Amino acid sequence: MKDIVIAHRDTKNWSDKLALMAITIMRKGFDLVSGYKHDHKIAMGEKDPAKGQRGYFAMTPNKWLVRFIFLESVAGVPVSALILFRYFETY
Repeated sequence: MKDIVIAHRDTKNWSDKLALMAITIMRKGFDLVSGYKHDHKIAMGEKDPAKGQRGYFAMTPNKWLVRFIFLESVAGVPVSALILFRYFETY
């Protein structure tokens, strides 16, 4: 886990900015709906996750499962769209 580095490249043109804005809106919206609130101290290992957040923002195994399934489903959409567009180009 300590080898994982968070990487982000700067936006260079309008399409980068539009893509970043769309992803940010979807991410923040889903975080709100699913009850997820990122705690930087928990992510950095400075705080115990079991004693972290309480109430609506406490992440249960069921909440994590719903979140993972949704995010993985969304991750497959661009690939599926690309395959579809490439398919139609052949005709």
